[in-house]
Amino acid sequence: MLDQAVKKNVYSKLICDFLGTNRLGISNDTYDCASITGALISACHVKDDCFEELTRIVKPGGYIVFTMSEASLEDCEKMGILRESTLQKHCDNGLWKLIEKRMVPDYFRGKRGVARAFQVL
Repeated sequence: MLDQAVKKNVYSKLICDFLGTNRLGISNDTYDCASITGALISACHVKDDCFEELTRIVKPGGYIVFTMSEASLEDCEKMGILRESTLQKHCDNGLWKLIEKRMVPDYFRGKRGVARAFQVL
């Protein structure tokens, strides 16, 4: 995907890094929004330990939005990789607040999905 972004020549900076507990080479409060689509799947390319780092790089008042299939959400919860309790803990600890959680009827190939939006505090 980064190769495609380079070809389009519309981004001033491209970053290829692991999203997890490591600190990214991005300053605090840089972005208005971070979105994750297709990475929170049953293979769990991205785990719920990445959200603290995302809240660091997204400006207060900005958003973190992610989508995934309902089946993947259930699989990740069972494996302890993406837990509702972790998402709620970040709300309780004042990192973010849940703005919206929506079911998406035809998310991918007729399967239901879940979309969530959190606002960074």
